[in-house]
Amino acid sequence: VSWLSRKEVVASTIVVIVIIVVMSIYIGAIDFILAKIVSLFLRGRM
Repeated sequence: VSWLSRKEVVASTIVVIVIIVVMSIYIGAIDFILAKIVSLFLRGRM
């Protein structure tokens, strides 16, 4: 078994955190846009 060095673990952790933040912002933006579109569509139909 070969363990990663501390530097590699820290770098990997930072990459994972950055990806999570970017994906969260992306999914949140898509959710916001779709919610606005659905809201406008439903408001127009009622």
